[in-house]
Amino acid sequence: MIYSANRLPLPDQQERELALQPSQVASWLRVDALAEAETILFLINNAMDRVEELCNQPIFEGSYRVTLPGFVSGKLPVLTPITLTSVAYRVANANTDIALTDTGYLLDANSLSFSAATLALPDVGRVIIEYKAGYPIAQVPGSIKMAMCYMITQWYEYRADGGLTPEMKQRSAEMLERFIRHTT
Repeated sequence: MIYSANRLPLPDQQERELALQPSQVASWLRVDALAEAETILFLINNAMDRVEELCNQPIFEGSYRVTLPGFVSGKLPVLTPITLTSVAYRVANANTDIALTDTGYLLDANSLSFSAATLALPDVGRVIIEYKAGYPIAQVPGSIKMAMCYMITQWYEYRADGGLTPEMKQRSAEMLERFIRHTT
């Protein structure tokens, strides 16, 4: 089983770190960075979202949460290096989470499995797994940045036509192929 994860929101007053500098994008588009600042930020953020959507996994460093109905072994939805932050469970009809120690689970190649003692815990109502995944911005591969530049250029140039055509989507996917997590 491959878990389904949700990106945790950033703390208040903190903005997401951008994978491309607005000045780089302005230069790439050959536009005035100040005059197009809002549009450029919008395009960079959307390109980052689109890359993760196309790749079907976290690409840019962030915190994620998986909530399960019980202790179900499976793979975290990432190919990039991860750090497990916490595993907690809640007993049915309780109001507080109980932290699971690292002796209660094993993380091996992004696959999480639970010990026999953990699986034997009674009345487990839900399990919450939190982890960090994705490339730190300084380590985002150039091919991902290039795919983002391609998408941004297409969105900017063809904005009157509604953005990426099917051919443009295919080209973006080809540029990101080695980062795409295929599910079966």
